Amino acid sequence: MQLFDSCQFTQWLQKSLFKTLLIMNLTTAFLFAICVSANAKGFSQQVSLSERNTSLEKVFKEINRQTSYTFVYTESLLKKSKNISINVQNAPIEQVLEICFKEQPLTYTILNKMVVIKEKDLIPQKEIVYTPPPPINIQGKVANEKGEPLAGVSVSIVGEKGGVSTDDRGNFSIAVPENAVLSFSYVGYKTVTVPVKGKISIEITLNPEVSSLNDVVVVGYGTQKRKDLTGSVASVGSKEIKDLAVSRVDQALLGKVAGVQVKAVSGAPGAAPQIRIRGIGSISAGADPLFVVDGFPTDNIQ
Repeated sequence: MQLFDSCQFTQWLQKSLFKTLLIMNLTTAFLFAICVSANAKGFSQQVSLSERNTSLEKVFKEINRQTSYTFVYTESLLKKSKNISINVQNAPIEQVLEICFKEQPLTYTILNKMVVIKEKDLIPQKEIVYTPPPPINIQGKVANEKGEPLAGVSVSIVGEKGGVSTDDRGNFSIAVPENAVLSFSYVGYKTVTVPVKGKISIEITLNPEVSSLNDVVVVGYGTQKRKDLTGSVASVGSKEIKDLAVSRVDQALLGKVAGVQVKAVSGAPGAAPQIRIRGIGSISAGADPLFVVDGFPTDNIQ
């Protein structure tokens, strides 16, 4: 048996404790290095794939076979995915997943060694609001064929309601949209339409409606142009009275002309009816109408 004094025992005990602590520290450091290496190896697993136009589900199964990663998804979710083509050799799993989910409506999240598949959050597109170009202010003047200004000419936009009128000098001002068509109309004149096409000033000349103003109407003892006629004119053609069972021409006018009253005053055959035009319009010249036959006036058509 080896005997130690108190001083030697203390020194021996210190050396023993130091060796023990040194061994424990080395063991801890070795275990930590092993854990770090295993962890790094787990996160940097390599994948080799060569697939063409294949489904994501098949790719996930192959990745799971080569690594310890598992995939969590639903069948309905994978139905929204597109087939992919991939060709990688010893690539990190992160790179492989980026290729798999490129241009897919799906995305993923890695939790430990579990890959959770989910649908992408769709970014709502901004609503495109069409802003029409600002209206164009058109100014102009309207005159007749003699160059005289026309007041009261209606200026409107074709296809739209409303409009403006020319003033006493024939001037007008109107706000119109781009590519609008203006219409100029006036009683007794031909209507004119003019496309704007970027114009800001328009001068218009209106021509009279010659066809209607120059119609010839037979009145009383002669003829007169329709534009100079102030009264009303009505006509009854021979085709309208040729089949009527009447003995007198004036009887055939019954109910044929507005404002002309034809009334029988006697039941005798061939008796002249009473004719009034718009009632009694004369004070001293009599109420019976004036007949003109071949240019000769008479008060008895018979």
